[in-house]
Amino acid sequence: MENKKRILIGVSVIAIIFLLVGVNVYIAFAGKPTVKTTTLQQRDLSKTITTNGTVELKNVYKVYKDPQLGNISQVLVNENQEVKKGDPLLKYSNQQLILEIQQNNIDIKSTYIKIDDLNKKEKRLREKLKELKEKNASDQVKENLQEQLDSIDTEKETANLNLSYALKKKDILQKQENNLIVKSKITGTVIDVNDPNSQNYTQENLEPEPIIIIGDLNKLIVKGYISEYDSLQVQKGQKVTLTSDVSPNKSWYGKIQQIGYLPVNYNSNNPVNNNNDTGTAKYPVFVEIVGNTEDLKPGFQLMMEIKTETKKVFSLPISSVIQSEGKYYVYVVKDGKLHKREVKV
Repeated sequence: MENKKRILIGVSVIAIIFLLVGVNVYIAFAGKPTVKTTTLQQRDLSKTITTNGTVELKNVYKVYKDPQLGNISQVLVNENQEVKKGDPLLKYSNQQLILEIQQNNIDIKSTYIKIDDLNKKEKRLREKLKELKEKNASDQVKENLQEQLDSIDTEKETANLNLSYALKKKDILQKQENNLIVKSKITGTVIDVNDPNSQNYTQENLEPEPIIIIGDLNKLIVKGYISEYDSLQVQKGQKVTLTSDVSPNKSWYGKIQQIGYLPVNYNSNNPVNNNNDTGTAKYPVFVEIVGNTEDLKPGFQLMMEIKTETKKVFSLPISSVIQSEGKYYVYVVKDGKLHKREVKV
């Protein structure tokens, strides 16, 4: 019985000791904040320039009416038709050129006939001169024949010069005739075909409307405008991210293809003046779109984000930075203790 009492007393004492230790530990650490640490992470920091841009076709070929070639007799293509470089697009009719070609052919043919006739005459005279020499004819007779031969040589020389001129003229007329058929200079799709007999002009600059417009629908660019300062930061080959308000969940990518050397002066009547900054010089910038362009069409408005500079930096979560009196601080753990240090952000 006494042994059981001793065991119970011992257990109670041990329990009291553990309870007191637990209470002291709780008192020692209760109320102290939990501290989480992090490490510096290296990442890319990019400097960007943003501006608006318009999607355009990279390769466009426009055919205008040329009155010097004559009247357009036939348009050989239709809208949405696929064409290759060198395919005929339209044909001119030029009656004056046709008459010149016909006359040139007559001149060439008649000159050949004349040269052939002179060669025959020369052959007969030389045979006759040979015969007279064999018969010991008088010198006067032989001199007369020689004069006729000399005259024929002169006529032949003149005829050959005329023939050379006529053949050169034929080449020129042939090129002019070939120009009556206008051929495509690019491979693409016929976007627009207008009446060749119309004299419509665009409202912007009073230029005549093209009769045929061909564009390569697989190659698109974006044209935008940047300020004088930004033109010094933007360089060929820099990466560009393109977004659209119409498709907010989509983005496209490209690279700077060209920066205009000459500025475009903005004014209130200029359609690219979005900020009414009259007189401000803007420089055109062209971005070549890389990758899939199926969802884009000429005329679409895009936001251009140009990455002008990318560098490696160290970063921390914003929650690790404390701001006080206009300065920024972080706490650094060293030797198990926290040290407050000022940083630049």
